[in-house]
Amino acid sequence: MKKNVKLSKENLFCEGERLGVLCLNRATEKHHLYSDKQQHRKLYGDLIDHDRNIQFLCYNCHHCKSLKKMTEKEFCQKLGIKPRSKTERQKARFTVARGRG
Repeated sequence: MKKNVKLSKENLFCEGERLGVLCLNRATEKHHLYSDKQQHRKLYGDLIDHDRNIQFLCYNCHHCKSLKKMTEKEFCQKLGIKPRSKTERQKARFTVARGRG
């Protein structure tokens, strides 16, 4: 979670929603839908900062407990790439082997 992020002109307002109401505050922070922790950065590099994985939020929405999050599988499907972690690759092989893929 990085503070003081330079936001592009098209993303000036918060994309968050609290209690079912859209937020109208200015966006000041980036939220990664698929976490940007070190292990994920090693696997996916700059793809972690892809537009489809970023949500621009105000401080209040970013520190709200009901933030949207993605699993690795959802992240890969959204970007149209194959999973790179050992666990997700094994799950994919198992699904294909059982005739579900």
